[in-house]
Amino acid sequence: MINKFTATAVENIPDIVNKDDLTEILLKALNESNIELKSHDILVIAHKIFNKTRGTRLKDRDKLRFLIKLSNATKLMPKIIDDEVKENFTYYDVNILEKEWAPAAHKLKEDPTQWQVEQYKKLCESIDKHGMQYPIIVSASDYRVLRGNQRVWYCIDNNIDMIGAYAIGEDELDRYVQKTYVHKSKYPL
Repeated sequence: MINKFTATAVENIPDIVNKDDLTEILLKALNESNIELKSHDILVIAHKIFNKTRGTRLKDRDKLRFLIKLSNATKLMPKIIDDEVKENFTYYDVNILEKEWAPAAHKLKEDPTQWQVEQYKKLCESIDKHGMQYPIIVSASDYRVLRGNQRVWYCIDNNIDMIGAYAIGEDELDRYVQKTYVHKSKYPL
């Protein structure tokens, strides 16, 4: 048996920049050069080209890690996601969220009033029985919980990893509050 090695240069590869999709570019260049890869072929890519696409590959890696984490995580999912604003819906790790950002004399977990304790108990009973009605609202820029601090604490207290949320700019808060507000007297108990 004679072992044979053949090297073929792939033409039509443009200058590569950071945001380029290297796979797409290579497949297009291979197609335009009429080169069909077979099962034992080896494609050699210069380190310089590979490095230029590092930023895009790292973003893809991070997206993939997030999706894997999301698929394995316990989640508090909302029953209602408004079609008009669903493009801003995502899941957040409850441990990275900045909770209780508004200045208050009594913090829900550090120094709660009796009323806060009672309201939190009612909310927990409601979620246990009926689930979460609407997503919480989070500032997309700094992970502050704009609405839904008690639901985040519910997740933490019940070992739930992620919570459904609308990630928004603060200038959009009123619009989202109108779509998600449930008065405490309407908790579905």
